[in-house]
Amino acid sequence: MRKKILYLFPILFLVTLLIPLTNCKKQSTTPDISDLTRPVIWLSHFNISFTTYDTGPNPSSQILQIKNSGQQTLDYTLSADDDWVSFSPESGTSSGQTTEHTISVNKNGLAAQNEDYAATITITSSQAYNNPQAVTVSLTLSEEPPPEIWVSTQQLTFSGEEEDSNPDSQTISIKNTGTATLEYEITKDAFWLDVNPNSGTVKTGESTHTISVDTGGMSHGSYSGTITITDPDATNNPQHVNVTLELSEKPPPAPPPPPPSTDNEVGISISPSSGGTGTDVYITISVNGNTSLISDAFGLDLNFSTSIFQYLSTSKGNLTSSWAAVDGGASSGTITVGGFRGSGSVISTGSQGSIAVVRFRVISSGSSDQATQITLNSLIDDISGMITSPASVTFTYLH
Repeated sequence: MRKKILYLFPILFLVTLLIPLTNCKKQSTTPDISDLTRPVIWLSHFNISFTTYDTGPNPSSQILQIKNSGQQTLDYTLSADDDWVSFSPESGTSSGQTTEHTISVNKNGLAAQNEDYAATITITSSQAYNNPQAVTVSLTLSEEPPPEIWVSTQQLTFSGEEEDSNPDSQTISIKNTGTATLEYEITKDAFWLDVNPNSGTVKTGESTHTISVDTGGMSHGSYSGTITITDPDATNNPQHVNVTLELSEKPPPAPPPPPPSTDNEVGISISPSSGGTGTDVYITISVNGNTSLISDAFGLDLNFSTSIFQYLSTSKGNLTSSWAAVDGGASSGTITVGGFRGSGSVISTGSQGSIAVVRFRVISSGSSDQATQITLNSLIDDISGMITSPASVTFTYLH
């Protein structure tokens, strides 16, 4: 008996393996021909989100587009599983054209909560191949209006010169024009830009941030960057400030100053050089490139015609304006002019300018035009040995 059982065991095992094979006939994957000619529901959105606050108005409506992306004509209806969601129109027909449905929410009767309200709009068509379709609608309802970012400017411009000091810093102000507290961060996308501080919290009032640029190692040219202010809760997140940096080319070095004049001259000039009776005439005595300091005193003579001129006065020049005294005295057609420095400024070598101005008045009553000269000579003290050039000037008396 035991041997018969052992003989039957392999046969039973083989039968067990073969039985499932008889039920494994391959199923056909070819769609029914009728499916290929049916309408198909197409939706522009599968999720629509609304946001508002407890004491505020209902949020603005949004648009859901529906059309038939299949064959024949699609007749469909819309329904919602919660009464705070509405839509218009409530049904539609499409042979391929798009129909717009206005989706609205009504928060009346809803209380602010941490979690979003959720509802489903179902689009139904018994003819459609993909019937039904669903759109999820969410509503975020908070207790107070969200914050809003206000920035004092949307554009900053810095100007500088390459290899020079950085341009002066500028500031921007940020405040909250919404209700909930504004908690923001500031980022920048240029390595040469810096913002301090780079974040802030504002309920009321405003915060000031310093914007600076570092031009070290930068060559001349135009650069642009953007400062971005972000708060995910703000209604107008994010806000931007565009920054422009203009770096001009470093100018070439200035040429060295010309060497001081070494002409070592004392000369005179006249103004005016002609005139009639009663004309005031000025003789300016100047130095040009003195090779030695004029540090204590100077003296000189001017020779003139007493029949043409009357001596009036002697005054200081621009190089002797701080000297203790510059004066002159007339005697028989010669004016002796002298100057004393005292605690005034020394006239350094290489100077160019006047040391005295002598004033005459024309007194001639002659019957015809005539010319006369005024001559410079007799240099003494610190101008002794200097060249007289020009040593004389000519005045023409006009009858």
